[in-house]
Amino acid sequence: MASRKRILGSRKRRKTNVVEKRTDNWENEEIDSDSDRSVGSGTVEANAYDQNDEPEETAHEKRYRLAKQLLNEVESKEEQRDYHRQLDYDAVAHRLEQEAPDLVYPEKRFIADGIVLPSPSEIQVLRGHKLSVTSVALSADGRKVVSGSKDGDILIWDMETSTKIRRLKSKRYNSVGHDYVTSIALSDDGRFLCSGGKDGRINVWDFEMGEHLKTFQHEAIVTGLSVRTAHNQLFSCSADRCVKLWNLNEFGFVDSMYGHEAPIQDVDSLARERAITCGGRDHTIRIWKVLEDSQLVFNAEKFSWGSIDCVKLISEDHFVAGSSSGCLSLWSVFKKSPIFIAEHAHAEVERREAWISSLCTVRHTDLLISGSNDGFIRFWKFDEAEQTLEETSRLKQVGFVNSLACNGSSLIAGIGQEHKQGRWWNIKEAVNSVVVMPLKFNHN
Repeated sequence: MASRKRILGSRKRRKTNVVEKRTDNWENEEIDSDSDRSVGSGTVEANAYDQNDEPEETAHEKRYRLAKQLLNEVESKEEQRDYHRQLDYDAVAHRLEQEAPDLVYPEKRFIADGIVLPSPSEIQVLRGHKLSVTSVALSADGRKVVSGSKDGDILIWDMETSTKIRRLKSKRYNSVGHDYVTSIALSDDGRFLCSGGKDGRINVWDFEMGEHLKTFQHEAIVTGLSVRTAHNQLFSCSADRCVKLWNLNEFGFVDSMYGHEAPIQDVDSLARERAITCGGRDHTIRIWKVLEDSQLVFNAEKFSWGSIDCVKLISEDHFVAGSSSGCLSLWSVFKKSPIFIAEHAHAEVERREAWISSLCTVRHTDLLISGSNDGFIRFWKFDEAEQTLEETSRLKQVGFVNSLACNGSSLIAGIGQEHKQGRWWNIKEAVNSVVVMPLKFNHN
């Protein structure tokens, strides 16, 4: 037993000596760079081993990865397609930009001196409204006429056959209709028909199909509508003293413009993003610069004691206004006062001033036309050099000429027994109708 104990003791001592020796060797040993690399290499191999030890990709994860990869490829191709499409769009836009001045601002024509009025047999009277016609509009291609009336109906007429092709019924028969139509406007591309009513609503219709698309709103009676030339932007004015701009393509509101101190009576526009309005009893005419967010104010109080009821642009630089006092005034946008005034432009009727109830200009020409209740539609020549207006001819027409539209080959008149805004007088001899008058010009 004693010998066995000695053997175990010697083994323990021997083991202790080995551990101590190894410890001394580690303390005294210097580790070279090769040892560092071997340690690092061992770590990488361990990590690699751990990664290989991860579970394999499941079928669901694989489908998700492939779907995501396919989506990225589709998006990449779509981005390339959009890039090339944008290049094509930029090229077309550049070409249109070069051609736009000729399309929107054609060369001015001088036609007023050569006008040939139609004979009574050539004049067509389109009957279909029960009450006074308040507004008319002519399509850009000259093939259709639209009329609105106090009866709330909107009628679309074919110019070739002189027949009614569609009726947009009044509110009595159609919930989206008007009970009293005050104004009509058409877009140049033939897509939109816009109508304003005494109810303060503006209805936008599909012109070809006659379907109601959208309704805009004023706080009072809508007194005027104008679609910007070559653009689907609609200007509207109202007795709420506000001018509004709408986007017809997006059916959205764009802007409101304030400044008039009385109910606005009329609005007009051309190609530029501007509108012109007349403020009735506030005796001002205002040009609204939408982009600049500003306005030009022309005060006519010294030159016309009556209400300024209608205004029309001759060009971007000149316009004409008519008042309830029978005064027809010519203006330049560069002057604050009229450059010419034709007092009593329409003769007195039963000791009353003949109100100028409608104006029409043949765009980019020297011809303008005025209507009243004195029994005549009058044709005027605008002499830009002399800055004057001269009556060149007149055409007999009984009744209130509430609205005029002209494209140079046809003159359309909306006729009523009553004035478009009220019932102050009644001309019983008149026929509530749309009158179509072909125009010819002697260019010699």
